[in-house]
Amino acid sequence: MLLNSQVALDSVDRFIKVAAEIAKLPILGQPHYKAVAEDLYKIAQKLLVANENMARWLNRFLHFDFRAADARARFLVLVQDYRTTKAGAGFRDMKFSCGDISTIYRRNIENKLGDMFPQDEGAREEARRAFINLADADVDMVAFIYDTVVGGIDDFVGDAERYVDQSDLNSAEARRLAFKVASASLSECLERFGGGLSDLVLDYARLAERRVTLA
Repeated sequence: MLLNSQVALDSVDRFIKVAAEIAKLPILGQPHYKAVAEDLYKIAQKLLVANENMARWLNRFLHFDFRAADARARFLVLVQDYRTTKAGAGFRDMKFSCGDISTIYRRNIENKLGDMFPQDEGAREEARRAFINLADADVDMVAFIYDTVVGGIDDFVGDAERYVDQSDLNSAEARRLAFKVASASLSECLERFGGGLSDLVLDYARLAERRVTLA
């Protein structure tokens, strides 16, 4: 995996770990910390939506059924849908807004880190770095999405579409399996992030005493 891609993944991974620890702090249950919990909910939800959009497109191809009677027609429609979305604004949904995250962090969270970790300067600095890294992740996230996620799908689609055009669904299936093997670590990572971020959304919705709503 490319260096920029790994940096992007590390920034999300670090946030999940730090936010999970913050959610356990007794101080988060105090009424005047509802605004902090609300903002942590918003950050986790933004990351979750972006993660799910990446996973959704990846899985539509990884789990495509070339055994179906109408596989050829369905695959060509899927490819057209993919290309239309990619050419428009739809693929922006794969990336969370680093600027939004920076704004949310500085609104209520940044000035409360000292109260959250009054006796642990190391934990306080780790939390601060987790938020700063997310806020500065634009270049790395773009590289990750286009080099790793979109790049992998493009390579698969280019090969599989040729086989489908020739009605060679056996070769298309073999290419899908090779794509699945090559994408195994990425799929595992997105699934793990999805689980961790879902937990955070639920935890912070509870702490903020709010409903989980569609982003």
